[in-house]
Amino acid sequence: MDALIAIIPKLSGHLILVSNETNMGIMPMGELSRQYCDQIGVLHQRIAAVFDRVIFTVAGLPHVLKGKL
Repeated sequence: MDALIAIIPKLSGHLILVSNETNMGIMPMGELSRQYCDQIGVLHQRIAAVFDRVIFTVAGLPHVLKGKL
């Protein structure tokens, strides 16, 4: 995770990352699944912190969380 976050500011051009939001529904019962949901949530937050623009898309509708569309 740290390596990915460190390299993002060094990249030139546009970078688009796409990921699924796993923490908006029923949390899984299994420990490994819960750990995955927690870690992907942390990754999303850390990536959003270094990006200029963050867009959360639901049902094809973009919701700008950071920056401009």
